[in-house]
Amino acid sequence: MNDKNHKKNELREISRKIELEFDNFQSSLFSKEAFTTLKLKTKSYVSIQFSEALNISRRHQADNVSASHVERANEQLIQISKNRIVSHLSTIGSILLGVSLSNIINMTVTEQYSNIGIFISAGFGIVGAFSIALNFKK
Repeated sequence: MNDKNHKKNELREISRKIELEFDNFQSSLFSKEAFTTLKLKTKSYVSIQFSEALNISRRHQADNVSASHVERANEQLIQISKNRIVSHLSTIGSILLGVSLSNIINMTVTEQYSNIGIFISAGFGIVGAFSIALNFKK
């Protein structure tokens, strides 16, 4: 329990220092709302980075968080974001491939072929297969 309070206190201190740095910084590049959003997002990212680095050091049973733990936490956070995008692309690709196959089967069963239908179905199939393949590239 004491360890959790210590971590919370350190995170609060880091957050306070970030707030002080932002208060001392004056920028004409940002609107007031944009600058407030930047502060919130920065504090949120630092909090997530802090927690992730602590988790990694705990997994390695280290006494302190090292620079390599922070680097690894950053890499994992970036990778999570990329994986989320690839996952969404894979889902969209599956839908497109399903639409394509469904349309091709429907044209075959009803024996009603049209050039535009064939091209659209083939296009959806190619885009869908490519999007699914991106997921396997990892």
